[in-house]
Amino acid sequence: MLETNQRERRRMIQKVKECMMVTIEFSVRTTTRDDQRSELPPRTRRFVYGVDARYPSFEKALAGRKPGERITVRVPLHTKQHPAA
Repeated sequence: MLETNQRERRRMIQKVKECMMVTIEFSVRTTTRDDQRSELPPRTRRFVYGVDARYPSFEKALAGRKPGERITVRVPLHTKQHPAA
């Protein structure tokens, strides 16, 4: 019975959509042109999805996802909104 209820609950969980409060856990990994790699410790952030998007590629990847899904997103270094210094 418990297992059936858990499956039903998962089906009822909303997908990420505009103006929804979301909480994410993420890690930042970088690779330099010399192929040196580094990784920051995991962090957690809450934000309202679709409002004041700072990283369009990141928010696009979250669209329609369900809680608990794991995704990998590449955020470009150079964008029109945030040119390299």
